[in-house]
Amino acid sequence: MMTLMIASAAVGAVGAVAGAATGIAGGIQSYNQQKENAKAQQNMLEYNARLERREAEAEEAEANEAARRQRAENERLKAAQRAAYGKSGAAIASGSPLAVLGDTAANLELGVQDIHRNGANAYNRRMAQSNSLLYQSRVTGNSVSRGQLWGSIGGGIASGLAGVGNSVSGGVSSYVNIKSAQTKGIIKG
Repeated sequence: MMTLMIASAAVGAVGAVAGAATGIAGGIQSYNQQKENAKAQQNMLEYNARLERREAEAEEAEANEAARRQRAENERLKAAQRAAYGKSGAAIASGSPLAVLGDTAANLELGVQDIHRNGANAYNRRMAQSNSLLYQSRVTGNSVSRGQLWGSIGGGIASGLAGVGNSVSGGVSSYVNIKSAQTKGIIKG
């Protein structure tokens, strides 16, 4: 009878150890899955950051090209204005015609500068978004730590040890109950 109780407690302890091993394996698997998911999300964020950088560079290039075209158009307009003054016979070296040409040139250049400013703003917005995505990528990459792995393993070990303790305690309790029943003559030993 005593051998049966010890065997029962031992089987329970082995089962608890097996449960702990399963818990540890599950913790490791969970950690690996979390790490894999974080890496996939990190890769996606880095890809999106690269796209934002390309878009920023494209916006900057478009603004520069638009400004170049606008300057060329401005030069044609100023040349036409000078030709019209020359054709009319007005002296453009001084006076009102010179002031008009100066105002025209200044206003046209302001338009070019507006194109550059809008392009720079678009570039800066895209770069800020890219930097934000890269930051999120780093945070995501660091979100799964080895501490979580060791926490999972420690939890599995603690659970297994508790199971072993419960099995041994249950075996001892059964042994005490049987001994008490034998002492009282309820069962024969």
